[in-house]
Amino acid sequence: IIRQYPVNSEANIILAKAKWLINETNIALKILHDCLKNDSNLVEAHVLTSIINMESGDIQAANNALQQAFSQDFSIRMNPVFLLIKAQVEMKMENYQEALKSLETAYDLPGVKDKNNKGKDLGSKRYNLPFGIEERAKIFILLTEVKAELADFGGAKKILQRAVAEFSKTSEEVHVIIGQSNLFVKMGDIKKSLNLLK
Repeated sequence: IIRQYPVNSEANIILAKAKWLINETNIALKILHDCLKNDSNLVEAHVLTSIINMESGDIQAANNALQQAFSQDFSIRMNPVFLLIKAQVEMKMENYQEALKSLETAYDLPGVKDKNNKGKDLGSKRYNLPFGIEERAKIFILLTEVKAELADFGGAKKILQRAVAEFSKTSEEVHVIIGQSNLFVKMGDIKKSLNLLK
């Protein structure tokens, strides 16, 4: 498909994702760069560029890519995956107040805090930004981490209690337990932290 239709953006984004997943990061970024040179409106390409740069440690480039995605479509700010990535970048920049805003917005979206409340839209469904149990759990856990960083331990515990109920007996339960353990460490209760991990 790529050889026949070199400007097929959807195919190129999938190819870039595949290259990234097999650790060919530079090739993935080049494909996305070429995609965006042909069409700067490709929000998904900007978001994927941000994810790859964030995981490669280039936080400023990751942040710039998110800003580009936002400038192409303001409605992306109501997409839980976009907000999750934005919060992760903000956390790496140690901008915890902004990360808190991003995560609280994501948490309050339909289908996040309450999985049964799907609402009309999870913010720009037209974008291929997969949102499932892993992303949902990550929002809960990162929100807990940010609240703990800001010394809001009561708020952090409240979110974690909900996470325990929501993700019990799921593939994300272990991540919630690790999140609980980390919270106890932040609170100085090493004994409780170790007991959770036994």
